[in-house]
Amino acid sequence: MPGARVRKLLAVSVLLSCTMPAGASRLIFESDFDHAPEGPYSRAEAARFLTQATFGPTLESIEELCRIGYEAWFAQQFSAPVSRQLPFLDSLLLAGQTDVWQDKRQEIWWRNVLTGPDQLRQRMAFALSQILVVSDDNGALEGNPTTLAHYYDLLAEHAFGNYRALLEAVTLHPAMGHYLSMFKNRKPDEAQNIRPDENFAREIMQLFSIGLWQLNPDGTLRDGDPARPGSPADPDLRPADDPRLRPRLHRLELLDLRAAARRRGSAGLQLVVVDLLSLGSEHPGLAPAPGLAHADEALGRGHAPTATSTTPAPAASSSSTTPA
Repeated sequence: MPGARVRKLLAVSVLLSCTMPAGASRLIFESDFDHAPEGPYSRAEAARFLTQATFGPTLESIEELCRIGYEAWFAQQFSAPVSRQLPFLDSLLLAGQTDVWQDKRQEIWWRNVLTGPDQLRQRMAFALSQILVVSDDNGALEGNPTTLAHYYDLLAEHAFGNYRALLEAVTLHPAMGHYLSMFKNRKPDEAQNIRPDENFAREIMQLFSIGLWQLNPDGTLRDGDPARPGSPADPDLRPADDPRLRPRLHRLELLDLRAAARRRGSAGLQLVVVDLLSLGSEHPGLAPAPGLAHADEALGRGHAPTATSTTPAPAASSSSTTPA
């Protein structure tokens, strides 16, 4: 009986060698049975994945991923301890160092992203920091590396969690409160002429969550008018490349620029912006659009807060003010 089985196996192997396409037998017998069933199936595939999921592959990490597979790798990353920045800065302060500034925070950032075991978490935290932005290029935060370190640690802690919980944590963090001028924000009170700062409210809707346009689940623009495919649901909101909206966007940018010039006390820049705004009398596209009159009035433009006001106030004479 054993001899008969051997003869049958030999016969099957001969038949397979005659019927398989050229090269198929080589692929079968050269395949590696050590790979995890979900992959990766080559070192190149592992290197590509680690380039995207970490701050760069090493020979050791490539071999490890090939050995354990994607699922085990993700399980390791989800359970790895968080590499934080604040404990490092605190240790320097407790040791008596007095020159703990932003360079020390950057030092621990580099150490964590290059050598930390939680590579996926650090990559996620970095991506979130490019969306939920704060910066040391800010008067209130420039001299507070520990505040920024704590904020980045918060992003790392929430890297694998619920985005709603992350938004709440970011909203309540002092770094964001100072960066987007929400710190000590007060409720509206018309009797005392108190109006809340809505900067963060705009940012959280426009940049941190829903965005400018209402979208379908596949990311395409939701149609608001069946007769006009691609039109937004809100007729007052049009894509930025719509020529009807360009003048309005341009005017909003100029208003923002003039407000910044006033904050910095640059009279010369204010005059330039006023001259550009005065083009509305010659260029209908730059005339104040409905809804902008309130912004014009708040910035001292002089328009009454009505939708019918389209005539801009005369431009200031450049000879009456000495440019800063």
